[in-house]
Amino acid sequence: MHTPQPGQQQTHAVVPAHTAAPTDMLSTLHQFALDLVSRPVLGDALAQALRPAAQLTGSPHATLLVLDAAGQISYRVALDNGNLAPLAMVAQPMMRRGLAGWVARERRATLVRDTANDERWLPGPGLGDLRSAAAVPISYHERVLGILTVGHELPEHYDAEQLNMLEIIGAQIALALELAERDGLSPRPAAPPCIAEMVMLAVELPGLSAVAHRAPGGFAGLICPFFQTVRELAARRKGIVAAIGGDAAQIAFSAEGGALRAVVMAAELTAASQHLGAGWQGRNLLALGSLNIGIGDGLLMLGTLPTVPPARHASGVAAARAQRLCELSRGDVLVTQGVAAALAGHRAIALQALPPLRLDREVLPIFHLAWRVPAATHAPHAGQHGLGAELINETP
Repeated sequence: MHTPQPGQQQTHAVVPAHTAAPTDMLSTLHQFALDLVSRPVLGDALAQALRPAAQLTGSPHATLLVLDAAGQISYRVALDNGNLAPLAMVAQPMMRRGLAGWVARERRATLVRDTANDERWLPGPGLGDLRSAAAVPISYHERVLGILTVGHELPEHYDAEQLNMLEIIGAQIALALELAERDGLSPRPAAPPCIAEMVMLAVELPGLSAVAHRAPGGFAGLICPFFQTVRELAARRKGIVAAIGGDAAQIAFSAEGGALRAVVMAAELTAASQHLGAGWQGRNLLALGSLNIGIGDGLLMLGTLPTVPPARHASGVAAARAQRLCELSRGDVLVTQGVAAALAGHRAIALQALPPLRLDREVLPIFHLAWRVPAATHAPHAGQHGLGAELINETP
């Protein structure tokens, strides 16, 4: 199998075949096995696997989610029924609260007899009015490589026999994925990015790399903990880590509630970086600087590169604004007018207008942001205090 060519979709849409259960089950499975090994592109082979899954279970809806080494969704194959939401925006909720995440954590197949009465089912665009579902893990030894899910508009559509059939198909898919991984191939093609109004948080901890280079164990003791904290806080605040490099990181948030979530993460990361720097004092090393923070809003193009492992890429107005504000920051928080407007009236936040900034061909009103309580209050371990507590109480 060859690596997919750039320009294909991260969500591979498959035109559904007739979904009535065939009379010759053995013939369908035989053709499925032949298709799986004969397709030169792994993404195409996985797409073909959905047709027998749908046919043998009488399903109008089917999806195959491929997981990366960290257990996160990196690629999706779906029957071409409906307009599915961009994977970049739904992957985290699916794995945290949805049926796919439950199957991956429990490592076992399951039936959803009625989606209206099962909290694991998260309705979304492109799913129609599905009332029942069946899902199986795509497993190889102890690893879960993906999740295969089928759905139907009627409740109680699936039974144990159909679940067993999906497990047979899933076992063959697991072998294909494992062999492709050993050969260095990937089903993850270059994806059309998600383009939307978003909020971008750009952060930089000056001196991080310099101190780490001079200190024994600096990479493990400084760089790793800092960026691990970035990822953990981003996940907690429903953000997507778009870039990490040097002393800096960029985190994207959806427009709805994104300004407040970005500010809360900035406050928590400030407290965490202060705690991290304090632990390295007294070693006669370069001191860590204060965290520089820029938060911008605007159009953002966010996509996943077809690398192994996959990598994020972000560009656009929101990214440029946030990055420029981060560069201008001197241990404080600078935000755009749109972000400031979304935060106006928040009791824990103080905003002060600054002289406008000329960025490319626009004159950009900017604001200095400060929180009214000490930064330590925002530490992730500080409990229900500060902006974090207000975020939980005030945002969805």
